Amino acid sequence: MADPKCRISTGSLKPPMSRRSSGSSRSKAASASSAPMSTSMMSPVSSSSTGNQKKKQRSDVQSRVDMLNAEIENVQSDKISREELKNERYMVKYNLARQVNEHKFLKHERADDYAEAAAAHIRGLEAKNSEIRLHEAEAKMHNALAHAHKEEATTLRLKIEYGRLQGSSSGS
Repeated sequence: MADPKCRISTGSLKPPMSRRSSGSSRSKAASASSAPMSTSMMSPVSSSSTGNQKKKQRSDVQSRVDMLNAEIENVQSDKISREELKNERYMVKYNLARQVNEHKFLKHERADDYAEAAAAHIRGLEAKNSEIRLHEAEAKMHNALAHAHKEEATTLRLKIEYGRLQGSSSGS
């Protein structure tokens, strides 16, 4: 069975290009060596050219490895950045929830303070009203007592005068 990647072409002596290496340096190196070898290339100079080709292939492979390492670093950096942004988002959400809860707490605390102050004010008003009623009742009682004392004083004066008149009429 034939390898599906190796396609035999009648029009070109270039090896088939793989899908991954579209325009990569590996296909360029392969295309440079795909020319038919002549007997003049078999000389000692040709061994140095194959050595150069191997060096070039190694440098191409090394550059590909370096490029992949750079891509890996970029992916890792992107992942770290994404995680940092995710953590920052969670922190913002947490801080917002905390501030909302704090706001609700302060709102309820102020409402409780207001209710307590209103109740204290009402108690103060009721205490003043009862104090005013007590003073009014005391004033009425004093007025009644003063009137009673006045009446009693008048009664006593009349009795004294009556007693004098009786004493002067019995003595005469």
